[in-house]
Amino acid sequence: MKESFQEKIENREIGLKEIIFEAKENAAKTVEALEALNIHVPERHNVLVPGTPTTPEKSKTLLREAIMEDGEVGLYLGVTVCPYICKFCRYYNRTGPMKDLEEMAADEVGDVINEIEITNKKFNLPNKPVASSVYIGGGTPTLMSGESIEKLFQCMRQNYEINKDTEISMECTPDTLTKDKLAELKKVGVNRISMGVQRLDDEWLKSMNRRHSVQDVFDALELLGKNEVNFNVDLIYGFEGQTVESFCDDLEKLLKYSPTEITLYRFENQKRTDDRDIKVQRSERNTAYTMQEAGRIILTKAGYTEGPDGWFTKKDAKKATVYEDRWNRQIPLIGFGPEAYSYSKYQQHTNKSFRQYKKAINEKKCRLMKKKFLNIGNYKKKFAE
Repeated sequence: MKESFQEKIENREIGLKEIIFEAKENAAKTVEALEALNIHVPERHNVLVPGTPTTPEKSKTLLREAIMEDGEVGLYLGVTVCPYICKFCRYYNRTGPMKDLEEMAADEVGDVINEIEITNKKFNLPNKPVASSVYIGGGTPTLMSGESIEKLFQCMRQNYEINKDTEISMECTPDTLTKDKLAELKKVGVNRISMGVQRLDDEWLKSMNRRHSVQDVFDALELLGKNEVNFNVDLIYGFEGQTVESFCDDLEKLLKYSPTEITLYRFENQKRTDDRDIKVQRSERNTAYTMQEAGRIILTKAGYTEGPDGWFTKKDAKKATVYEDRWNRQIPLIGFGPEAYSYSKYQQHTNKSFRQYKKAINEKKCRLMKKKFLNIGNYKKKFAE
C-alpha cells in the first residue's frame, strides 16, 4: 500500500522540495476555500474575543471572584524598556542610551512592585493566591540588573505562593542573554527562557534596527542548551521579500539546538500601540500561508506537537504552563506593568498609556483601567476549538 504524506512526515522520509510543494498545495486550497465561502481571514493567530465596556469597580470584583473560585492565578510582569526599537514591532516599548537602560528598567520595576502591593491590598484576598505560572515579558526584561531582579522576585514571593515547581519564564533577546545574566535568573528561580529570534539573516536584522547577529543567536542557544534550561524560540514569517525557502532554512537551523518549544508568528502590519504606523510590509497572502504550512510540516517531522496560536512543543517535553493556563485550564491572569493585560473567564483589561499607568501608581490606585466584559458565548466557543 502506498505510504501517505503524513506517514512520510512521521517517518521523516521527505525532503525540502517535497515539503514546500505540499505546503503550497495546502495553502492554495485553504485560500481558495476561504474565498469561496467569503470568509474573512484574520491577520493574526491570536483569538480576539468581542466584548463591551464595563466599570473599573465591576471589573476588579469579577477578577477577584475568579481568583477566589480557581484558587490559582497566572502572573504577567512587563518591563517595557528595550535596547532598540525593532521596525516591525507593534508593541509599546521605550529605549534610550545604553548607559541609562538599566536605570530605566529599575524605575519600572519599582512601579511594578508598588502596583503588586496596591492591587493585592485592593483585592483583600483571605489567603495568598497560588501562582500557577509567572511570565516576565517586555520589552526586554533581561536589561534588569541583578539587584532589580532580586527585588522583583522578593515582592512576588511576599504576595503570591510560588513553589519550587512553579514555571517562571522570562523573555530575552540574543544579545542580552549572557552567562552571568542566565546565572542571575536561575538563582531567583527562572526555569524557562523565551527568546525572540524572528529571522536568521544578518542584513535583514540590521535593516530592522536589531543590534545582534545570527551568530549571537547561535551562541545564546548553545548557552541555554549547556545549562539545561527549557526554552522557547520565536520566529516571525510573512515579511515582504522573505521566501519560503529561507524561512524553512531558518527553522531547520534552529532545530539543531533542540528548543523545548518553537512559536511561529505571522507578521502583523498594524499600528503600534502608541498609534505610530509600521512601515514594514507583509508578503503576499499565499506565500505567508505556504510558510505556515511548511513550518507545520517541518516541526511535525522533527517530533513537535502543535498547540494553539502557532505554538509547537517537543513530544517528550511538558507543555508550557503559561500556555496551558490560558488555552486549556483558563486560569485568571493578573498583569503588572505598562501595557500589561489581565483576564479571567468573563472579563479582561489592559492599559495602553504609560502616562496613565505612572499617574495611577503615583496616586496609589489599582491599575484596572481599560476593560471590557467578554462575550461569554463567543469566549467559550473560541477557547473550546
